[in-house]
Amino acid sequence: MHLTAFSQSKQDYQWLFGFDAGHVGNGVRIDFNHNPLEPGLGRNGQNFDNFNCSVSNENGELLFFSNGCEIANKDGDMMPGGDSLNYDKYHRLGWSCRNGYPGHQNCLILSDPAYDQGYYLLHKTWLRDSINFDLSMELRHSYIDMALDEGRGAVVFKEVPLYEDDDILSSYLTAIQHVNEEDWWIVQPKEENDSFLIYKIDRNGIFREQNQASEIFFSRELSSAAGTASFSPDGKRYALYNYNDQLNIYDFDRNSGKLSNHQHIEIYNEIDVELRWFASVEWSSDSRFIYTASSEHIHQVDTWEADIQDGVRRVATYNGGMDPLRTKFFSMILGPDCRIYIAPTNGTNSYHVIHKPNELGEACKVVQNGVKLPALAGAGGMPNFPRYRVDEADKCDPDIVSAFGPDVLWRKDLTVFPVPTAGQITVELPEGKSGILKIISIAGEEVESYRMPSYERQFQTDLSGLPVGNYLIEFYPDDNKEREYWSRWVARVE
Repeated sequence: MHLTAFSQSKQDYQWLFGFDAGHVGNGVRIDFNHNPLEPGLGRNGQNFDNFNCSVSNENGELLFFSNGCEIANKDGDMMPGGDSLNYDKYHRLGWSCRNGYPGHQNCLILSDPAYDQGYYLLHKTWLRDSINFDLSMELRHSYIDMALDEGRGAVVFKEVPLYEDDDILSSYLTAIQHVNEEDWWIVQPKEENDSFLIYKIDRNGIFREQNQASEIFFSRELSSAAGTASFSPDGKRYALYNYNDQLNIYDFDRNSGKLSNHQHIEIYNEIDVELRWFASVEWSSDSRFIYTASSEHIHQVDTWEADIQDGVRRVATYNGGMDPLRTKFFSMILGPDCRIYIAPTNGTNSYHVIHKPNELGEACKVVQNGVKLPALAGAGGMPNFPRYRVDEADKCDPDIVSAFGPDVLWRKDLTVFPVPTAGQITVELPEGKSGILKIISIAGEEVESYRMPSYERQFQTDLSGLPVGNYLIEFYPDDNKEREYWSRWVARVE
């Protein structure tokens, strides 16, 4: 097993997902202490929606986690005092918490600079007006002491308001350490406004700083719950992205907590305000590239370009995959293994992965549905961490080997027409390649298979004998040194 050079900074080494409220051990876990890395099952004891935060100790051992409805210890048992988190009118009047609390990037767990066993849990709570059912959010905090309950932790206090006005966006809650490597800076954009809330945690507690200008207006309708924010691994920049506001980049001073030098980057030349695409943003470990995911597209932005706008490149387009529902792109997170993982907008049995985020253009190697999960994970349910390892030479460990990596095939688009079809289709095959053409049902069952000679350029077949539905057409070449395959989803209609 590889020994990492940053064994003191593994607070983000345990990722939890999925549905395990029955305490049966069917929750999904990714433990980056394991090399080779492979997703497994664990006893999470709760179900996760978008709300997902956890923390490990410096050795990567899980301490506690929350799905927004309760706070659980490392064994998946509810902590003393950890019940009924975010239990307000929104919860009581309509949200059962059966699958966890809603709201991506709405929680953070941060260590207490004054006490090495203490942790602040910052969380945003949905508030519902019982008369007109209008929703707003309140920023609150709770406190966990890991020295209690024989080292399993207990909640000291919870639900203490930090910000009670109804003008903060859902999502975008993020944090980074002060340059002193003890205190924390917290940044949260406001809604129907053009400013950021700034908080600082130091040895004396949590304090609100002066608001800072965002230089862009964030609306409740188009910005709230629509994207994410992320600090660069070197701690020098802050990025915020959603489809409608597009990409916004700022310089960040970790000593003063000041944001400056705002840059607005257009990922799309034209915006359709009728679209409600979920989106997210993440950085490569070398802090050169920014990646944006916008439902159907992944873009790479090269910040080394003299004009960053010239550095925008599309590196992936959603391939139509369903596992079992559509796996369009949503939330991204840079893993401790230097890869970027992407959760789809729906519950899924697989995640997408960017294998080489530090490489330019398509060399970054985006693989859709490249991480197979042992059980179903919730929609967009990536954990939200502060940016760790900012002051260490190694921001991540590229020597962590993924068990899914050696078997990955790089997907290319297969040309099939007409689409949709009532029966007859024509498939254009890669030139000069022999191989196997497969037709696969939405349930993953192979319904037809054909041997294709290298001289065959077009192949016709009839789907009219198959039930109406979606089918995946795949071509796998022989002698596949390039590890490529071609695929296309086809709708069979009446």
